Amino acid sequence: MEATTGPSADVLLVTVTDVETDAVRDALAERHGRSFQTTFLGDKTYRDLGLIGGARAMLVRSEMGAGGPGGSLLTVAAGIAALRPAAIIMLGIAFGVAPGRQQIGDILVARQLMLYELQRVGTDSLGDYQLRARGDRPSATAWLLDRFRAGRDDWRGAPPHFGLILSGDKLVDNHDFRAQLGQLEPEAIGGEMEGAGLYAAAQSQRADWILVKAISDWADGAKGQAKDESQRLAARNAAEYVFHVLEKGGLARTPPGAAARPGATPLLPPSQLRLLLAERLDSEELGAACFDLGIDPDNLPGRGKAARARELISYLERRNELERLRAWLRQQRPDIDLTAAR
Repeated sequence: MEATTGPSADVLLVTVTDVETDAVRDALAERHGRSFQTTFLGDKTYRDLGLIGGARAMLVRSEMGAGGPGGSLLTVAAGIAALRPAAIIMLGIAFGVAPGRQQIGDILVARQLMLYELQRVGTDSLGDYQLRARGDRPSATAWLLDRFRAGRDDWRGAPPHFGLILSGDKLVDNHDFRAQLGQLEPEAIGGEMEGAGLYAAAQSQRADWILVKAISDWADGAKGQAKDESQRLAARNAAEYVFHVLEKGGLARTPPGAAARPGATPLLPPSQLRLLLAERLDSEELGAACFDLGIDPDNLPGRGKAARARELISYLERRNELERLRAWLRQQRPDIDLTAAR
């Protein structure tokens, strides 16, 4: 597949370690009887998983941590630019924080992240050493969280826990440091290293995201004990749950077969719809469309009408909501033909 063909994906999966990537490969083989197809786009290697639940899924691998040239921030940003996914799902292994209430292999789904690297180091009223978290607490995209909550209803594997997950660049394997993180965020259900980069890239590109990882250790100084077995179990559980949710559907931009119904009128593809907006709407009308669709036009990057039209189309396409724009155009500008030439 060449980059010039303009590949796209409904879902971009992101892994980091060998064991996480192997878990996705094994789930694809066991559940769908096929293997990866490799695609090179720019300086990244992508794995095409084909259609899962009607959604085209691709996989990219990040280096460990959020920063650096191969870290999750730049890896996810490159994936968004190359594939324009509707959803980004980071999956893999994490540490747990409550051995009494959690087990190795339990699945953690991020309702929120807490970016713990940004801290205030000071003293309390008694003169004792004190840390205060100052990082963001971003929420995962609501519709993706909905899909993963719904997937829990008929899931028969390891239990999923939904909550706040700690994210920072440190490989945590010290009980006292883990306890310190727990004091920063008592409601945390676990922690990991790449979610901060996922969030930052998705936020800057206005892409939808969620993080799904499973517990492989307790970050208590005993990470090396039964490491391989625990990591394989955790990675497999996370991959299986993600596949379970994907297979239920609801993550494709367009429902499977919708464009192939007998007698269906083909609609303008997003690229032509973008050009139509720029040519047929003035700046005031484009702003009105954003307002009526619940989008703040000031949050769309780029200057000028053409750039705003491009970003509006990209925003709606990632959220499977282009039909809302078409409906607005049919009502407000019935003179505009939205059908593609046969």
